[in-house]
Amino acid sequence: MKFFYLVNQSGFEVEVRVLGDEKELFVQRMKAKTDDSPGITHPSNGEYTTVELKVPMNKQAKQLTVQESSHLKKCKTFDITEAGKESAGFQVIIGKDEITLIQDYYPAR
Repeated sequence: MKFFYLVNQSGFEVEVRVLGDEKELFVQRMKAKTDDSPGITHPSNGEYTTVELKVPMNKQAKQLTVQESSHLKKCKTFDITEAGKESAGFQVIIGKDEITLIQDYYPAR
């Protein structure tokens, strides 16, 4: 199992599809930004929509492919490093112009 922490910094509603070695792991829709809420918000979340998922994934996977089909209409493939294989998960950032993957994500809990 791996954690995936998705962050939508694009300013648009997006649909993120993630594959591990060409096998679909999940598809997640994300709003353009967080709703204004009178409640307490986590400071690291700020104005960006975020979601954390725990997904079954082959420990021997060599590549992750991230596709965004709503706004950027981009697909980017990342080689998984040894550090990425040992970490708890990945952070995927959908920006205004690009997709970024951070391979040493650990949940805050």
